[in-house]
Amino acid sequence: MKKIIFLSICITVFYYSTQAQHQVGLKTGFRAGSMGILQDPTATAVLPYQWDATVIGASTFIENNIFHVQNMGLLKLRNSNLDISPLGSSIFYAQDESLLNFEELNFELAPLDNASRQSGIDYIEFNVPSKRYYVVTVNQILGPSFVMKLPSFNIGFFTGLRAIAGTTNVEGSYDFDEIRQSDLSDNIPVEPFNITGAAYYEFGVNISKSFELGEGQLTLGTNVKYLNPFQAYKLDVLRPIDIVFEDFDEEIDARSLKFSPSQGEFAYTNKTSESGNSIGRGLGFDMAASYVSYDIKDEVKYKIGASITDIGRLSFFKNVVNRKVVIVDSVTLNQEDYAAVNSVDEIANILDDQLTSGGNNTTDIFDEFELGLPAALHLFGTYAFDNNVYLSAHYSQPLLAKEGNKLTKGTFLSVTPHYETKWFGVYLPLSVYEFSQFRLGLATKIGPLTFGTEDLGSIFGEKSFTGADAYIALKLFPFNQNESNRKIRKVECFKF
Repeated sequence: MKKIIFLSICITVFYYSTQAQHQVGLKTGFRAGSMGILQDPTATAVLPYQWDATVIGASTFIENNIFHVQNMGLLKLRNSNLDISPLGSSIFYAQDESLLNFEELNFELAPLDNASRQSGIDYIEFNVPSKRYYVVTVNQILGPSFVMKLPSFNIGFFTGLRAIAGTTNVEGSYDFDEIRQSDLSDNIPVEPFNITGAAYYEFGVNISKSFELGEGQLTLGTNVKYLNPFQAYKLDVLRPIDIVFEDFDEEIDARSLKFSPSQGEFAYTNKTSESGNSIGRGLGFDMAASYVSYDIKDEVKYKIGASITDIGRLSFFKNVVNRKVVIVDSVTLNQEDYAAVNSVDEIANILDDQLTSGGNNTTDIFDEFELGLPAALHLFGTYAFDNNVYLSAHYSQPLLAKEGNKLTKGTFLSVTPHYETKWFGVYLPLSVYEFSQFRLGLATKIGPLTFGTEDLGSIFGEKSFTGADAYIALKLFPFNQNESNRKIRKVECFKF
C-alpha cells in the first residue's frame, strides 16, 4: 500500500513530460512580441519591429513543498545514485495503453535513523510540516507564432501544446516522517483536497488596438483560443476522511487500507485522442489593458498593465470514466486485489466494486466531465532607464474556481533587472513562488535564441532540490531593420 501512495504522488508530479511557469526571459520587456502576447495580449504595441515570430520553443516547470533531495540539481542527476526508477520506466503507458504492474515499483526514502544513512547516496526526504501543500507542473511545447503591427491595430496568432497538473490546496499539517515511524494503525485524518491535470493543443489569435491618452498610449488586447485536449484527470475529495492501515507488516508492506465515510469524485480519459477523433474541446480567452508613457523624445519610458489569462473550460465527452462516490459505510481496499492490474480501467472497475461493497455506499457513473482553465490575474510593469537597461516586475495570482474542477498554477512574484539590445540580452529574475520559495534566475538572449531559468539552483544544484524550471525558444525578427520605440504613428484618442 505504501507503493500505491507513492505512485499517486509520482503520477501527480510526473504524469506529463512535455510553458515554464512564467518564462521571464521570453515574456519580459518591450521585445517580447509573439511570446509576450501569451501573458500580455497588448505586448505587440511596444514592439520595436514591424513583426516578430517564434519558430519553436519548449519549457518545463515543476515545484512542490512536500519532499526534496539534498544538494541536487538537474545537471547532477546524471551522476546521481538517486533511485528514481518509479518516476521513469516503471510508470508509463505502453502501446497497449496498460499501466505496468505495481510490483515492479522500487523506491527508497531516506532512513529515519541518521546513523543508517550511507555516503554516496542521494536520499528523497520529506519537508518539515506545512499548513498547506502544493505540487505543480506546467509544461509547454511552443509552436509557430507570429505578430504584426498594422496601421490601425495589431494582429497575431500562436500555437502550442500545454500540459498542466497538480494541486495547490492540500490543507493540514502532516508530519510524514512521524507517520512513517508510527505503526500506521491509528487514524490518519486527511482534509478535503483535489488534484487535476490535462494536456491539450491550443490555437489562438491575438488582436490589440492603441489609443492616445494624455502623454501616453492606452492599449487594449485580447486572445481567443481554440483548445483540443487529448488527456485529463481529476480527483476531488469533498469531505474530510480518515485513513487506517490494517494488517500492516514492514516485511510484506501494508495489505489493506480502510477509509472512513466521505464523498468525492474521480474522472479521467482512458485513451489519448487519435487522429481525427477528438475526446473533447475547449475555448479560452485572455484580455489585457496596458499604458505606455513616452518621454519628450517620444521614446517609451515605462509600461504598466494588467491581464486576465485562461478564462474558459475544457469539456471531455469521449473515452471518459467519471465516478461520483458517496461513502456511508467504511470501505477497505485490499492491496492484493490490485496486484495484477494492467490498466487504469481495471483499477476503476475494482474500485467500483469495493466502494459499493458497504451496501449504503453509492457510485454514480457519468460519461463526461469538465475542467476549468488555470485562470490568473497578472499585474506587470517595465521601466526603461535608457534604451538598453530596464527593470521589470510581474505578479501572478490564480483566480478562484469551484474546487476540483479547475487546473491550477501557483502564485508568482518577480522583479527582473535586464540589459537588452536587438541581438543580446541578460535577465536576472528574483522571484518567489507561493510566497515561500525564493529563487534567483538567469536568462540569456543571443540573436534569435533565448534560454534561461527562474531557478538557477534547480539546474546547478541547491541544498533542497524541490523542482526545476527551464525554457528555450528560437525567434525571428527583421534582422536588417533598425529598432524604434518611438511613437511613430498617430493613434486614435481614447473616448470615455
